[in-house]
Amino acid sequence: MTSEIQIRLAKPSDADAIGKVHNEALNQFHEFYQAFHEHPIEQIIQVNTRNVVQTPKNQFYVAVDESDTVVGFIRY
Repeated sequence: MTSEIQIRLAKPSDADAIGKVHNEALNQFHEFYQAFHEHPIEQIIQVNTRNVVQTPKNQFYVAVDESDTVVGFIRY
């Protein structure tokens, strides 16, 4: 079974999915980072990701599967 992955420019509506992928990638460090923040790291990543993705000067590309689900990203 093979999966087709496409790369495309991210849309503002991808922000939550990008945040989810980012959270999963950094999960092993959440306990450490939490020592420096009042709010849950997961929440901080989601809010910051939403703001950054919606800022026109920031370019994000996403990797999406056949159902257009975000499975990876890069900020360029």
